Amino acid sequence: QARPNTQRVGPDQSIKVGPNGVVILMALGTVAPVQAWVGWMRVERAIRAGRPLPAPALAGPIGAGTLIAGVLLLIGLVLG
Repeated sequence: QARPNTQRVGPDQSIKVGPNGVVILMALGTVAPVQAWVGWMRVERAIRAGRPLPAPALAGPIGAGTLIAGVLLLIGLVLG
């Protein structure tokens, strides 16, 4: 049995992300495959031309968006 003043955590627990978190996660889900495809094309061109491999163009925005989404999820979990 669960003790009073404790909270059960299990697979049925949901995390409330909110509309901002949903928009960020949807944008990341759209941008990440585009970055992968464009990055793959750039790397292919660089390899064929014998140039150094290019850095990922959208690594910064994808990393920042992931950080923001993670913070929103953490806030939703703590305050939810």
